[in-house]
Amino acid sequence: MRLVSGCGSSDAFTDKLSRLTEKAKQTTEYRRQYMEWERQKAYEYKRGKAAGELQKAVEAAQNLYTNGVSVDIIAKSLGMTFEQVEDIVKENVLA
Repeated sequence: MRLVSGCGSSDAFTDKLSRLTEKAKQTTEYRRQYMEWERQKAYEYKRGKAAGELQKAVEAAQNLYTNGVSVDIIAKSLGMTFEQVEDIVKENVLA
């Protein structure tokens, strides 16, 4: 547990494991793979965030339309086109 928390190793096995881990971090392949992991993680985060924002906008458009707000006002309020709001209404509210 001390090794994981960054406090250092406590016996010969964890000393060796720590040395091997540090050596592996120095290799070009490890750095390339690490950079790829980080890039993929950032991409997935951004994609998930964008999907969540879109879902919130769709829900807001649905709620506003259901409460009698015009499609034009919804589009202006949410920064969408008239056609986008019409599609949301057709697919989700009027279906």
